[in-house]
Amino acid sequence: MSKLTLKIFVHEGGKAPQPGKPGDAGLDCFACLPADSRQFAMMVNQFELAKVPLGFSYSFSVGKEISHDYWLDIRNRSGVGTKSGFVTVAEVGDANYRGVIHYCAVKTLPGAYPIEHGAKICQAIINPFVDPAKVDIVVVGSLEELGQSARGEAGFGSSGT
Repeated sequence: MSKLTLKIFVHEGGKAPQPGKPGDAGLDCFACLPADSRQFAMMVNQFELAKVPLGFSYSFSVGKEISHDYWLDIRNRSGVGTKSGFVTVAEVGDANYRGVIHYCAVKTLPGAYPIEHGAKICQAIINPFVDPAKVDIVVVGSLEELGQSARGEAGFGSSGT
């Protein structure tokens, strides 16, 4: 079986995503601000959308063949999320997209949060892809037709605090 390869093209001023610590789920990603504004921090205020270029494009391959069987999930880093109040709003980096990947988040906490060029801002998680066009979708007439599960309809805190 051939090994999965994540190919990265680093744009001018950018940095390739990289693992943080062994066992971390995501690859650390870094802000790549436009060349004419790198000496200044991007200030993001409460309820503003931050669309931060990450300075890289990517593809996956297995052996010598390009693979569309994986995609990147662009997520908050826990430290940045809790300090800034950022909530990620656009997370999918499709495998067939070759443009610059961005971190898109809305700031929910009061005050301004500075994002500096090169700052470790988010993480990219590699996920397997299932093409929805290749999935049979069947509408059933009752909950019973979905099949039983131990959880049933219990949700929203049902497993404890």
